[in-house]
Amino acid sequence: MLIYLSAGELSGDHLGASVATALKALEPEIQLQGYGGPEMEQAGVHILYPLPSLAIMGFVRVIKHIPTLRKLLRKTERYLAETRPDAVVLIDYPGWHFVVARAARRLGIPVVQFVAPQVWAWAPWRIRKIQRRIDRLLVVLPFEEVYFRDRGVEARYVGHPLIERLARAEADLPPPTPDSPPMVGILPGSRIQEWRRLLPVFTEVFESLRKDRPHLTARVACASKDFRSDMEALVQRCASCARVEVDATHRIQRDATLVLTSSGTSTLECTYFRTPMVVAYPVGVLAGLGARIMVTAPYITLANLLAGRDVVPEFLFTGRIAPRIAVAAAEILDNPARRAAIVDGLDHVRSSLVGTDPSVSAAKEILDLVASPDLTSRTARQTPGSRAAPPRP
Repeated sequence: MLIYLSAGELSGDHLGASVATALKALEPEIQLQGYGGPEMEQAGVHILYPLPSLAIMGFVRVIKHIPTLRKLLRKTERYLAETRPDAVVLIDYPGWHFVVARAARRLGIPVVQFVAPQVWAWAPWRIRKIQRRIDRLLVVLPFEEVYFRDRGVEARYVGHPLIERLARAEADLPPPTPDSPPMVGILPGSRIQEWRRLLPVFTEVFESLRKDRPHLTARVACASKDFRSDMEALVQRCASCARVEVDATHRIQRDATLVLTSSGTSTLECTYFRTPMVVAYPVGVLAGLGARIMVTAPYITLANLLAGRDVVPEFLFTGRIAPRIAVAAAEILDNPARRAAIVDGLDHVRSSLVGTDPSVSAAKEILDLVASPDLTSRTARQTPGSRAAPPRP
């Protein structure tokens, strides 16, 4: 049995590695190939194309990389046509993976999407692509299963693999340093264009907080050693006492008095550690105008979405925002009641996510789909203009 796995960014590499490990435990002879990063490779996936080449974001950058993406798509289509994997498993990153799913469906190859595109949050018309191109949607948030099933998508809730991964990571962390001074964790994101915009904002916020709190320290999480020198240069301009650290994200999240973070996976990690946070995400002027039209969710932070209320402060911004973030952060640092309310809210959200075995559940769903006797022919019939897959050699 051959399964193709594809991840487009760092968080997808984490999830792909967890699923790959579970698949190999359930089916030791399984072959795994695809696009991903070092964690997937370590988990036994033969990497056909390295992850960093896919991790681009923003309209202008996507336009700029169209020739590369076209070349990659042709390579992917050739691979799928020649190799005929038993299933294609696409992990998050819907912009690219919707295109791959279409190519797979045309060949009659079953398609699994692991982590649902957030159509419940913005651009809900994308549900039609999911209906046409995805055979089974594995969702990681409790409310998503009902949402997608009500719209004709075969969705299965498996839980969030990040939770089990965080439990393992937490067990390996060294104990906190006793009596350490209050520390602000700065997590500006793993994508280079993301942290270049957000890191100066967060360091400005930290310097503002430190004026009245000289004992305050800061630690900056760096997603890759390749970014370290550039991040240190940015930090030194605003916050000379902040320390940039590689491979220390979870320790920073656990030990911080307060975290300043980009939206996304980091907010779920902070929720797991019950660490108060202020969430911010920068958008361009055009993207900001588009967001007002397309965004339907009331929040950008998972903790707030899952709680259905404002648990932590969040800012989706286009212009100068550091002073407003500093006000929200100061209230958390200085108001024990405000801090306690946030911790309690995060604890309730965390409780709704723990207790599942997501990677094993996802792996079982993938294998169950492959075992469906008529799925390949049904997939081919449902896709206009497709052709049935010939027998694999």
